[in-house]
Amino acid sequence: MNRQLDIVSRLAPRLRMQASLYFVVLAVLTLLTNVSADENTLEGVAAKALREGKDASLNAFFAEQLGIASAKQAIPLKRLKVESNVFNVSVTDRRTIILSVQAKNLTTYYLTDTSGQLKKAIINDSAVANGGLTNIPLNRAEAAFKEQKSFWQKHSKK
Repeated sequence: MNRQLDIVSRLAPRLRMQASLYFVVLAVLTLLTNVSADENTLEGVAAKALREGKDASLNAFFAEQLGIASAKQAIPLKRLKVESNVFNVSVTDRRTIILSVQAKNLTTYYLTDTSGQLKKAIINDSAVANGGLTNIPLNRAEAAFKEQKSFWQKHSKK
């Protein structure tokens, strides 16, 4: 019995140290996972747009083309703009986000939400009076969308 107590008393500090180390590693991994998830979202940028953005609207036809609404009225937005980059968040559905970037007469629109997942991409050629909208396959639009998302995530921290 004394021998068993002696073994337990020698192992107890090691077990406590291993358990403490385990909990520290678990806490660090949990923190890293949460940070990575938050860095991938657009929640912070959307909150900034709702606080500081200028009032804007999206016409009913274009909203329907993006698949946002079939309503026959404009959708109110809050807008942040930096040069040719635009971040819009819907006032009525604060999870709906439209990113856009303009290059000459072409404007590319990315429909997403606060999670930061690309849902739809459209390019508009303003030189074409009617019918200048073209859907972009998501796999082709993903890289440019990620650049826009990254731009806004960095910009919102300034």
